[in-house]
Amino acid sequence: MAHKLSQNWVLWYAPRGRKAIAGSDHYDVNLKEIGEFNTIEEFYSYYCFLQRPSEIEIDNKIMMFRKGHKPMWEECLDGGTWIIHFKKREGELLNKKWEALLLACIGEEFDDDNVIGVVLSIRERRNLLEIWLKDRKETEKIRIGEKLRLALEMDPNNLTFFFKEHSKSLNDKSTMKGAESYTFVKTPLETPQAEPKVHHPDLDQFKL
Repeated sequence: MAHKLSQNWVLWYAPRGRKAIAGSDHYDVNLKEIGEFNTIEEFYSYYCFLQRPSEIEIDNKIMMFRKGHKPMWEECLDGGTWIIHFKKREGELLNKKWEALLLACIGEEFDDDNVIGVVLSIRERRNLLEIWLKDRKETEKIRIGEKLRLALEMDPNNLTFFFKEHSKSLNDKSTMKGAESYTFVKTPLETPQAEPKVHHPDLDQFKL
């Protein structure tokens, strides 16, 4: 008997950077649907054939979004994205966190339709996990940011996430340029707090 999910999900692929067709008007052309699923068994039928993040060549993205949402900034201008950096040497860690993030989404661990999708972005210097929200209100994004940390079992000590509004990403044509950094503090629970400065030294690792 199949184990049905509460919603349908769609897996996508897109090249980025030099592998993508030049020009923002062509981004939709770059998006390729891998497949749709609505059971645990169907999810694993796709997942088992996907390369692990540590095996994927640079300038490639894998995405999983709720059906009805496409991984395009302009389709969700009121939303934003939580971003987690992984160093290139952290390949095995990224593999584990990517799988945990996918399972958290389809298992509705966030308990919130505000989380519409997740993105794995393989880059030259560092790799990214992105969690897309359709509503970027401060209380909403902070609440989901903490749920994200718990779902990925990440130690709050010296942990930094980044957040970028989709409207700003569309204007900048960049996920990371000008992203706000958030560190975790105990209040008494670990919750992400915005740092007073927008620029973070980790951003220097990216070609924006």
